[in-house]
Amino acid sequence: MARFVKVATISMGGAGGPSRGHVERMRERALELLKRAALERPDIVCLPEAFTGLGLPKDEWIKTAEPLPGPTTEALGRAAKKYR
Repeated sequence: MARFVKVATISMGGAGGPSRGHVERMRERALELLKRAALERPDIVCLPEAFTGLGLPKDEWIKTAEPLPGPTTEALGRAAKKYR
């Protein structure tokens, strides 16, 4: 049986240029925005692809890749469990 699904999308800009802690800042920003989105009680929240590298030049962006599971997927998993 069909049902309506509420979807929230998160748009993010980069956190400045390359610097130490860029990935962590982007992760924290995503978690902050996820918390705000959760107030609307969505069924699904969509984040930008590879958001931890947003705002970085391509040669730096590729270095933001993490293993799976990794720090970002673990943090997002905890948030999903908390807000659902």
